[in-house]
Amino acid sequence: MGSLYSFCSVVCTVSDKDAWCGSRDSLVLIQTNGKIKKKVNTDNSLYDITVTSSGDVIFTESGGHTIKKYSSDKVTIIADNLSPYKTQGLRVTSEQDILVCLNDEKNDNKVVRMSLNGQIKQTIQYNKQNKPLFSNPMFVTDNINADICVVDNYSSVVVVVNKDGQLRFMYPESGTYTHTIGLCFGIACDKLGYILISDHLNSRIHQIDSDGKFVQFVLTRQHGIEDPRGLSIDDKGQLWVCNNFGREVRVYKYRSSCSAVCTVSDKEAWCGSRDNLVLIQINGTIKKKVNLDHLINDITVTLSGDVIFTETVSHTIKMYSSDKVTIVANNLSPYTTEGLCGTSEQDILVCLYNRRNDNKVVRMSLNGQIKQTIQYNKQNKPLFSNPVYVTENINGDICVVDDFSAVVVLNKDGEIRFKYPESGKSTPIYGRCYDLACDKLGYILISDAVNNRIHQVDSEGKFVQFVLTGQHGIVNPFGLSIDDKEQLWVCNNYGNEVTVYKYRS
Repeated sequence: MGSLYSFCSVVCTVSDKDAWCGSRDSLVLIQTNGKIKKKVNTDNSLYDITVTSSGDVIFTESGGHTIKKYSSDKVTIIADNLSPYKTQGLRVTSEQDILVCLNDEKNDNKVVRMSLNGQIKQTIQYNKQNKPLFSNPMFVTDNINADICVVDNYSSVVVVVNKDGQLRFMYPESGTYTHTIGLCFGIACDKLGYILISDHLNSRIHQIDSDGKFVQFVLTRQHGIEDPRGLSIDDKGQLWVCNNFGREVRVYKYRSSCSAVCTVSDKEAWCGSRDNLVLIQINGTIKKKVNLDHLINDITVTLSGDVIFTETVSHTIKMYSSDKVTIVANNLSPYTTEGLCGTSEQDILVCLYNRRNDNKVVRMSLNGQIKQTIQYNKQNKPLFSNPVYVTENINGDICVVDDFSAVVVLNKDGEIRFKYPESGKSTPIYGRCYDLACDKLGYILISDAVNNRIHQVDSEGKFVQFVLTGQHGIVNPFGLSIDDKEQLWVCNNYGNEVTVYKYRS
């Protein structure tokens, strides 16, 4: 954490070490050590900036009617025909479109989606009652579920619409007990779908979940936050904040310390701790620590003790064995590798995500050869919208967390058996799932991060009980693993601790 650069109102990370900042009439590439790597003069004060996957910088200027690009040491215009609209906040989406806020003095305000060459593809302006969605859309970002999150500052709210532009919720919601936002100049979303909102007047950063529920203040004055403006999260989960009216940039280790866990015995477990593999003991002692290149998505352990893992926004599967990290599979682009597990037959099940919604689960050998693809049902419709975590049950069933909101269970051949919770059935709804595990009797345990509890369902999808709740100290559980003595290891409290419970009676 530290002050990096004097006057910066907006920030967009490039890596965990570099970020582009908007500093008055300059684009500035800064490093975490405070050094300026590059400075580009612009015609006017910058309003907002975003970066494409190829590293080009897209930006808007205060009071301007254009969208510009900095690439190959040149500034060019992407869109110059947007008058009378002023271009305000913007963001490059996961699909490499641009979302941009357009403001008109006649209150004809909207958010549009356009291609990187400036062609408008979608306009988001009215709700189903044909009333304006926004009074002054100032900043915008997209979430992992493709929701569009807009800071509407005349209303002092965040307006969240789905990919089609239909209103999902507003935060804070009128008439409900939520924490008010003084004035917001920055918004960002993390890889788990949480939305972070800078509260300029109250000097704090709100965290809400993808359904608009307040979670916590992740940063306040106690952490050195004063009048925050722009926000950005880098590929290692660090939160960059334009702090103190933009007079400095601060970098915080925002991400949880342990988001994935896989037991080795009843006394040890491997944890994914930011960009480290950590072998911890049940008494809390760290036995081994392995530095990695990126944040860890998920981990699993083979019978021989090798650790197989995936990393955030990566196209590979890696192995840690004999004090070396090697690549198991590196030809999975354009898919990013998400959750994975080792099977009883010593295969690997891995979730593959593609921005084009061509998502699937594959079974592969330990040398990376794909043996099975699970993607469509018998009607040739997709089984998953976003498979994020996977495990195998004792009967060979494949249990998949889909889009953090449902568990899809298939037989060994990839044919669907059931979903939990099932629509229309009397089953407890869970808010957001970040992992699952199966015990020796075939029961499936599911972490419910929003409602602070662990669901237990049987191998037919029937709800049995909440095995752990807030009364047992469960707070925002993430990763789960069951050891050979049936103890349940939980990445608890946003992953800030690992708690071990005697799960079986």
